[in-house]
Amino acid sequence: MRTAYNDLTEGLRLFVHSWDIFDEGANRIVEFARKSHIEFLNVAVSYHAGRFMLPHNPTKRMYTAEEGTVYFEPHPEQYSNSRIKPIRSDIYKNLDVMEVLSGAIDGTGIGINAWTVCFHNAVFASKFPELAVVDPYGSPDHNYLCPTRTENFNYVVNLISDIAENYEVSTVQLESLSFPNGVRHGYHHENFLVPINPVASFLFSTCYCSSCQNVTSDMGFDLVEIKGKAKRFIDRSLTFEENNSEVYLTDEYRELEPFLDNLFSIKNKIVTETYRKLREIIHRKFPKLKISLISNPETNRNQGINLSSIADHLDAVDYLVYFQDAKNIHDSVLKAKTDLSKKAKLVPALKMGYPFSYKEDIIQKNMRAVLDCGIDGINFYNYGWVTSEVLESLGNAIKKTL
Repeated sequence: MRTAYNDLTEGLRLFVHSWDIFDEGANRIVEFARKSHIEFLNVAVSYHAGRFMLPHNPTKRMYTAEEGTVYFEPHPEQYSNSRIKPIRSDIYKNLDVMEVLSGAIDGTGIGINAWTVCFHNAVFASKFPELAVVDPYGSPDHNYLCPTRTENFNYVVNLISDIAENYEVSTVQLESLSFPNGVRHGYHHENFLVPINPVASFLFSTCYCSSCQNVTSDMGFDLVEIKGKAKRFIDRSLTFEENNSEVYLTDEYRELEPFLDNLFSIKNKIVTETYRKLREIIHRKFPKLKISLISNPETNRNQGINLSSIADHLDAVDYLVYFQDAKNIHDSVLKAKTDLSKKAKLVPALKMGYPFSYKEDIIQKNMRAVLDCGIDGINFYNYGWVTSEVLESLGNAIKKTL
């Protein structure tokens, strides 16, 4: 049954980067949101590096974002129990996105959600390699912090507390509070001239550090044994051409295969427990603050995310349906709804711009695809990366669909 507009309890939400707000002006973005019936702005308060084309930015077209920085003024006293301290953006060091945006939304009825990148941080993982994810060959992943390390967890709790104590936000949307999303990530001229098997990517997204070995051992799982099997399979898989199913007939895969589901189950238990502890701590301090998981169905398995088990410890799931076809969008959202079983609110995210939702009729079609699933809100991703024409089409599509 299609969701009626008044039943969208989580509202219509628009992802926006801090540099968009600083460069274009908060008032302009808030006015666009108001006219387009957007009820929440999902603001990137903590973000990773990237190189982005900004089609309607008034000061630049190409922007290289800083790695692992925050775009608000952190309060040092919040971070006393971890070596990890937030790094302020150097490019926008004199601007606080939460302060600027809070002033602009005053009296408009528009709310703020804090879009927060957590363990995906190359600055911290490089500075503290002992806190980073470790691959089966013993090399630290300088792009990602390990989910089982207490200091990493404490930093995320501190970051959320800092935001919640000093600014008015409705939801903290957590990205990368999990294991890595796979071996490929587009990190600094990343290049692979061998095929990367999906199972190999899953194994590379698992952490084999001493902390993970201890945690999994307490769960009755021998990560050291898996580590050896993982290396043997990865080495063998690199000799096969892409999509060659014969890799699954090798002795190396037969040796590994019985352990794969258990390995996912262990990763899921670790991630689920992380969210349980975090939500318990945050809700004790900030009872009205909602905790949301940013979930990508294409990478959930690598990340150790099972929506059915983690739903008990969430207020909502921002579910990324970055597909071009409305049927794929609909089917994926319907599966997520079944997995969540009404334990957490479901807020699908449509990807704007070419070749996804870039024309008015396509946006309407994709909105209807998620509304037909009976969801709790819709995210649109994102403001700065699309043309002014796409933004105009979004506004029109919202008015005509709802």
